[in-house]
Amino acid sequence: GPNGTYAAFYGAVPAGLEERLGSLGRDFAVLRASSKRYPGSGTYIPPIEAARALFRENGLRHEDVEAIEVTLPLSLRDRSTYFERKFDEPDVSAGNASGSIRFQLSILLLDGDLRLERYPQGKTPEVMAQVRKVRVAFAERPISWARVEVRTTDGRTLHGVRDDYVRSEEHTSEL
Repeated sequence: GPNGTYAAFYGAVPAGLEERLGSLGRDFAVLRASSKRYPGSGTYIPPIEAARALFRENGLRHEDVEAIEVTLPLSLRDRSTYFERKFDEPDVSAGNASGSIRFQLSILLLDGDLRLERYPQGKTPEVMAQVRKVRVAFAERPISWARVEVRTTDGRTLHGVRDDYVRSEEHTSEL
């Protein structure tokens, strides 16, 4: 109301508040919670799922891919940049490898899925050949959003966007 929290702290009640509060007590966001399915950051679920769908739908293998650009929310820039730098260190740990979206997408491209045995191996020559194909960019988007663009060796450019943490229906990972 006119003397409530919004008016006191923000100067006005936002438009549409009544409609948003209409589901209060009936629609519980916790019922849509998702578990973190991969080692590393849970915020990498959207780009991993977008890439998985692109690779599978187009039958892509690592030799078919020239470059991958993954665009993450701007709010992840500092954290993502930190883990990418840690991954680039000479003696990378399995923990730092799992924090790298470039590493995650590279093993997904090599194996068709994320396999736990890949993480301790870290920077093998075959993984690093794929890592060099992956670039990371940032955009002003919600935390659960990601865009993956794949440029193929035959000249196609494929796009995938995810804006949630929901698991792909066809996902059958052993993780």
